[in-house]
Amino acid sequence: MFSVIMSGATVAPLFFFKHSIMNKYYLIAFLVLNLIFLYACNKEDESLTKTCPVDYEYTEVNFKKEMSIEQRWRFVGFEDKSSKEIQDPPCRTTPITIAFADTIHDNSNSEFYLPYLMKGTMLINKFTSSYEVAEEGRAIEVSRVIASQVKGQNYVSAFEEKFIDGIQRMNSFEIEGNTLRLKNESKAYDLLFYAY
Repeated sequence: MFSVIMSGATVAPLFFFKHSIMNKYYLIAFLVLNLIFLYACNKEDESLTKTCPVDYEYTEVNFKKEMSIEQRWRFVGFEDKSSKEIQDPPCRTTPITIAFADTIHDNSNSEFYLPYLMKGTMLINKFTSSYEVAEEGRAIEVSRVIASQVKGQNYVSAFEEKFIDGIQRMNSFEIEGNTLRLKNESKAYDLLFYAY
């Protein structure tokens, strides 16, 4: 009877000892997998912060009579006015676009008081505004730009804020070949687009 109790007493600690060792192995494996996952996520985030040039072909044809601002344009990047270097947008599969409508809209909405609507997409948000082009020349007036408020990573938000600021402050434009530049004299860069 005593030997049975003793053997039971020695088996119980041995059972718990084996399970505690197994639990340690599971915990170590779990921690290692988490570290691998976090490393992979950080690597992906780093790649997303890189910029990617937009592939487009400049066409030398004079579209000034045939091509007007009232169509769809895809964003190429922020073009430095003096050096003509382009700051590319962050790498994303979603194209950044802007479309200028050519039909008068119901401008009873006080936010969009100008006659034509302008809409576009950014990396994760969309925006809307209204605009009017001067009869002569390339002057353009824009009402308040209203964008959706989906939160993104800091570099995405910074890019979209700069883009919206450029749209909001533009006061002239230039069409050259199949490209469009939205301009503001006080900015060191233009917003460069191409027709698609």
